[in-house]
Amino acid sequence: MHKKLSNIFKIVIFLPLFTYLGERSFIAYDEGFYIVQAKWILAKDNWIAPMWFDNISLDRTIGIQFLIALSQKLLGSSDFVIYIPTTICAIYMAYLTYQIHKELIGESYALISPLILSTTLLWINHANMATQDIVFSTIVTLGIYSTIKASKSSENIFLIFSGIWIGLAIMFKT
Repeated sequence: MHKKLSNIFKIVIFLPLFTYLGERSFIAYDEGFYIVQAKWILAKDNWIAPMWFDNISLDRTIGIQFLIALSQKLLGSSDFVIYIPTTICAIYMAYLTYQIHKELIGESYALISPLILSTTLLWINHANMATQDIVFSTIVTLGIYSTIKASKSSENIFLIFSGIWIGLAIMFKT
């Protein structure tokens, strides 16, 4: 029972950092641009090429716009739904940071690494924005974790992720 309470505490301690329900502005760091392109993905039903009005715009990849549009298609159109992909990636990145600490340093004090990460102002700021930075960082963190696990175990899934993470990250960000 003590172990279950400890695991619940580890999850509950991070919830206030990932759930921001206040007023948000869509102007910072191209958020508005990504959100408008996500709306055009849904309006034009074009899930492959990013659009700008009626023209294809190839100045950036369609990564975050695709994820925002997908979350809106699945969960409806609201301001909260726009931030779900970034929030999920931020939670997963904190978890991966915890796992990397356990793999490299050990179980003791493994909670310190995600606590340090999640209380860093720049990280928590980007974790509450609809931008591609946290998703990109999560892919990189997954690659680092997969590489560490692939070197220590013979599970093929870690070997696969340690090989494809850089391609996914470059496709998502460039």
